[in-house]
Parts: sequence; C-alpha cells; structure tokens
Amino acid sequence: MPKKKVLKSKKTLISEAKVTWDENSRPTSFLFDDCYLDGAIGTKNRKHTFLKKDTLTKIWNCNKNLTCTIGETGFGAGLNFLITAEAWLQSCKNKRKQGVLNFVSVENSPLPKKDLIRILSLVPELSELSKELIDSYPSAISGIHKIYLSNKSIILTLMYGDACDMFSSIKNSDHPFFERSNNPVFDAWFLDGFSPKSNPSMWSSNLFKVTQVQFFLRQPLNILYAKNLLALDFLLK
Repeated sequence: MPKKKVLKSKKTLISEAKVTWDENSRPTSFLFDDCYLDGAIGTKNRKHTFLKKDTLTKIWNCNKNLTCTIGETGFGAGLNFLITAEAWLQSCKNKRKQGVLNFVSVENSPLPKKDLIRILSLVPELSELSKELIDSYPSAISGIHKIYLSNKSIILTLMYGDACDMFSSIKNSDHPFFERSNNPVFDAWFLDGFSPKSNPSMWSSNLFKVTQVQFFLRQPLNILYAKNLLALDFLLK
C-alpha cells in the first residue's frame, strides 16, 4: 500500500510587511505602495464587494449542513475575513443554529503584530473578533497555521508563503483539513492582494490556474471578487 503523501516544508522565518502610516493614519504597504485600509470608506467598500447582493447568504442558506468554506488569495490585515466571519455569525444567529465557517487564506508578507493591532483598532465594530484574531495571530513562520475563533465555529487556516506554492502544496497533503479523501470544496473565492499593477503575482494566470484547476466550486460563478476585470474574465472562461 503506497504511503500517504506528507506535506513537508521547512519552518522558516519569512519577511514581515513594512507598513508606513501617513498623516491621516492610513496604513500603506511600503513594498506595494497600496493601502491596507482607507478609513470607514475602505471597510464599507469591502462589505459592498464581498457581501454584495447577499450572494454569500444565499450560499449559506443552500448548505443544509451549515458549513461554508471560503478561499482567499491575500490575507493582509484580515479585514475580509473578519467582515465575513461577523456576517456568518449573524446568519447563524438568525437561523438559531450553529454552523462552521472555514476560511482559508494565504499571506507572503504577514503584518507585524503591532501594525495589525493598530489597523484593527480603526474598525471598532469588529473589535470582538479582532481581539480573538490578535490573541492567536501566528508569528512570521512559513507554513500552515490554524486559528479557532468564536468557540470553534470559525476556523481560519492561514498559510504563510507564496500563494501558488501554498495552494499547490495543500492538495492531498496530510494536514487534517486537507486529507486526500476529504479535500476542501470551496463555496467561494475572495481574490485580493493589493492592485494588479503593484502586485501582479497575485493576479497571475499561474495562480488562477492553481485555484481553478486544483479545487472546484459547489456552484458555478461563486468567485465573488476580482479587482481586475480581465482577471475575472480569465477565471470564467
């Protein structure tokens, strides 16, 4: 009997993001010259983009087992994750049932914890979940990190490393969430990672092929967001 594949990766320190703050307290990536959060407008735009037209709510309502798995190509400060997690908890509360949200994201340049704390302090409406994330936020060590929030009703799988490498390596690995017999089925994808102009590798055809070919969606067109319309056209072909 062939041995099960083992996900082997050296646990090494990776470079943290360098963040600059302007006079309006806007946090910007020094490397990509793009903003992590542009005040209340930034939060409002994210909610409109990722939760627009109640698409996620419709997906959640279709899942009788009350589980949902979302993949994301750029974790950043975790704002997309926190906004979605909050909406998930509210959805479960409305149904008076508890479900499990699996959120799988990747980050090649994790924020220093001090900058994460400062950024999340700008969105006090997410303070409860933000505190749980901050308390469990992993050090900048490459590999897969699992974080449990809200009494394990939310599971964040945060992968530190190159997006293509990480999403490729988890396929058929022996990580508990990605066992060969039960690879995750993504209900939706969040495509993020700064602008295509400043960070083209996060919008490359190679990464799209990895996320499109190696994984499949329960329902077609559940990819919720792409800053670049050409990128979205590629994925829908």
